[in-house]
Amino acid sequence: MRGILAAVAAATVCDAAGAFAPGPAALGGMRRDTRARCCSVPRGRAGCALARLAARVRCIFSDVDGTLLDKQHRLQPETRQAIVDAMAAGIPFVMATGKSRGPWVQDLRRELGIVEKGYGLNGPGVFIQGLLVCDKHGTPVQQLTLSPDVIAEMNAFAAQRQIALVAYTSDDRIVCAKRDRHTDQIIPFNEPVPEAIGDAGMASLASPGQPSVYKMMLMGEERILAETRADLEQALAQIATVTKAMDDMLEILPLGASKWSGVSKGLGTLALLCVLPRPPSEPSLPKSPLRESWDPYAVTFC
Repeated sequence: MRGILAAVAAATVCDAAGAFAPGPAALGGMRRDTRARCCSVPRGRAGCALARLAARVRCIFSDVDGTLLDKQHRLQPETRQAIVDAMAAGIPFVMATGKSRGPWVQDLRRELGIVEKGYGLNGPGVFIQGLLVCDKHGTPVQQLTLSPDVIAEMNAFAAQRQIALVAYTSDDRIVCAKRDRHTDQIIPFNEPVPEAIGDAGMASLASPGQPSVYKMMLMGEERILAETRADLEQALAQIATVTKAMDDMLEILPLGASKWSGVSKGLGTLALLCVLPRPPSEPSLPKSPLRESWDPYAVTFC
């Protein structure tokens, strides 16, 4: 039970009555007990303590970097045990991440003792900010990609300002015109090593016979990206979404796409009918200074 409680504390939890994410806004003030490696939640908006919640959990959705994996991109023993306990109890544990289906996926699966082929743990997988969603067998059930117009605009924008640009492709690669210290910031995250395909290769993406592109990222000095973001958003107005997951990177997603839509699709593969209430403005709330992606905080099952 303690492992399941720890897993519940670290993720968005969907149960028969709803889904709750940790933190003051969603749980009425979560208090972590670092000695016990779990947490307690006072009565409030959550409506019940974690112990009661864990007894009726239907599924768990969790981010990866900084949640399942620590700052060194490692799976801590207590986190591993939490996931194992949840899966042993028959609770689908779903990764919902901005990362691709890179080497880290199979490394994590091996560390958890999963031998079956696939890209999830014991349920679907939500990758690349919800642009790619796979069922538990690894078969894509959602693939949202950038239009050729957006790709052309981004190639021109990056070249004009001499900012590194990478593309996450539908064949599970990360490509760029040329590699440099900025593009290689991806490598420590155990993502695919960026492949240099030249300007012509980048220009051919999404053309007939070429892979599609889920998302693109500008990578460079934070000051330069901050100065150019307004121009980028203006250039992509009505055709793509600009968001930020961490310093030194700006992500370009298909218009209106978000991890939220990927989680909704993942719930569908689990035969859980739900209503995800969309916030009044952009789907990147709540915000923090460093992160604009977010996980759903309220799910109502019908």
